[in-house]
Amino acid sequence: MLRPTKCSRARQGRCGGEPLRPCGASSPGRGAKERKEKSMIRRNANGATSEDTEQIHVMRWAEITANRGGQFEKLRMLFHIPNGGARSKAEGAIFKAMGVKSGVPDLFLPVPMEITYCGTVAQSAGLFIEMKARGGRVQPNQKRWLNDLVDSGYCCCVCYGEEEAEKVLEDYLEGRLPEYGKGWRE
Repeated sequence: MLRPTKCSRARQGRCGGEPLRPCGASSPGRGAKERKEKSMIRRNANGATSEDTEQIHVMRWAEITANRGGQFEKLRMLFHIPNGGARSKAEGAIFKAMGVKSGVPDLFLPVPMEITYCGTVAQSAGLFIEMKARGGRVQPNQKRWLNDLVDSGYCCCVCYGEEEAEKVLEDYLEGRLPEYGKGWRE
C-alpha cells in the first residue's frame, strides 16, 4: 500500500508538511471549475495574456456585475460574436456561407442608451467592443467595421485588456461616453 509522504522541504522543517498527492489528484478545496479556468489562461507570443483570456475575464466580470442590479443587470445581454479563431478550410467555408464577416467586433451589448459627452446628449443603439491584448493592433477591416457601426448609431470601443473593457461597459451603462477605446479613429 502506498502511503502519502512528506516533501523534502517538510522533512527539513521548511514548509507545512502537507502530504504529497498521487499524480492527477486535486488539491484540497480546488474544484473542477477553478482548475478549468486556470487552464484557460493563455499567453500570446510576447508573453502577455492573450486576447481570448482577457475576454473570458470580461465575460466572467459581466456575469458577476449583473447581479448588482439596476442598470448593470443589462450586462446579462453582453455576448461574443464568434468571428475569429483558427478553423479548417472546410469549417471556414461553412462559416463564411453562414454569414461570418471578418473584422466584426468581438463583443456586443444590445442596449440602447442616451450618452452624454461634453454636455451633448446622443442616442446609441448599442455598444460594440473590439478586444485586443495589450500591444495588439486594430486591423484595417476592423477599422472599417468600427467606423461603419459608429456611422450607423452604435457606440464602439477598442479595449486593450479586461480593465479597459470593464470601465467602458460601466461608463456606457451609466450614460457616459466611454473614455477608452477611440484610438482607431485618430
